[in-house]
Amino acid sequence: MPLIAFLISRACSVFGLQILACTFIFRIVERGGDPYSLSQLGLVATFTSLALAFPLGFIIDHMKKRTAILTSHSILLFLVIGLSILNPFNFLTILIATGLIAVSRNFRSISQFTVFGELLRNKKNKDHWVNRSTLSWQVAAFSAPLLAGTLGAGVLSLVVACAFIAISLCCQIYIVKFLENVSACNEVTNVTNYGLIQLLQSNFRLQSSLTLDFFIVLFAGAASLLPFLHPGRASAIDIGILKSALPAGVIFGTWIRLQKPSMDGWAEKLLLATLGYGFCHLLLAESSSFYFSYVLLFSAGIFDALSLAVRECILQLETPLAFKGRVYALNNLLVNASDELSEWESGVTAHWVGVRTAIRISGFVALCGAGVFAWKAKLRQHLKT
Repeated sequence: MPLIAFLISRACSVFGLQILACTFIFRIVERGGDPYSLSQLGLVATFTSLALAFPLGFIIDHMKKRTAILTSHSILLFLVIGLSILNPFNFLTILIATGLIAVSRNFRSISQFTVFGELLRNKKNKDHWVNRSTLSWQVAAFSAPLLAGTLGAGVLSLVVACAFIAISLCCQIYIVKFLENVSACNEVTNVTNYGLIQLLQSNFRLQSSLTLDFFIVLFAGAASLLPFLHPGRASAIDIGILKSALPAGVIFGTWIRLQKPSMDGWAEKLLLATLGYGFCHLLLAESSSFYFSYVLLFSAGIFDALSLAVRECILQLETPLAFKGRVYALNNLLVNASDELSEWESGVTAHWVGVRTAIRISGFVALCGAGVFAWKAKLRQHLKT
């Protein structure tokens, strides 16, 4: 039952945060914003994520899990309540709110990751639960833009986001009753940062999971350019439909992955996923059809699901409990921050060379990343033999 509550909590927090992000985007676009304006949101979120991700992970590793999870969700709830009251439309206010949300979201996601590890400790089918967790938040990521498009850019969307965050907090209050008060200092392992470096140096799976997507996601900010991909269909509902395509593909791909969640051939799966993701972006840059663009984004989501399932299993199952906060903070630093930074990069690139050329660059970089990963995996296999 606590694991079910965790899935609900994770989905609800994603619902709330996605609706909040979409609302800010709708407000900027409706006021005549361009790709460069949206890119500034990603830049602000990136700087706050880069500055505080690892310190937050270090703090969480040395906190009681009960304290960390409740504190992070409470801060997020109070912040969203404050935004609902302020109801910001001013661009500067939205920028400030984006930065605060990025910090709070990092705190929440890192603490959730460590709590999930606690809940999985005595479970035999850990990989199944990791994939179910991925499916739960991807269902939310798919549904939230559609719901946000329906709600529009008014205050109602902020109130709904607040309600989802409140449900998430309630689920976490239920969960902590089943957790032991375990702190990182009680673990029989090297909890120093030097020990973390040794762990990463000796574990090629963790290295691959943490670094591969950084360079790919950094140049894969197509989602931030979707409002400008088809200028004739730039309403809130149309933007919400396109933004939901990638998560929809991830949901379908994760469902397929749940049928056989084995980690066998993990390197080949990551390579295939990266190649497919890159080719979908290259085709997306040439698409003149709204519906074909949806199909391509859906297909990219399927490939992303394969990569995501492998990476989440690696992070959750191969990271010692005492390092979970810092490893996931590092993951946020390299992947989530790069995702936000990609919005800025894509906006700047689109400003100078056009939207479709920016998307072409995204696909090309993904293919290059796949090539580098294949070379490193082959070199490592050669050294072993």
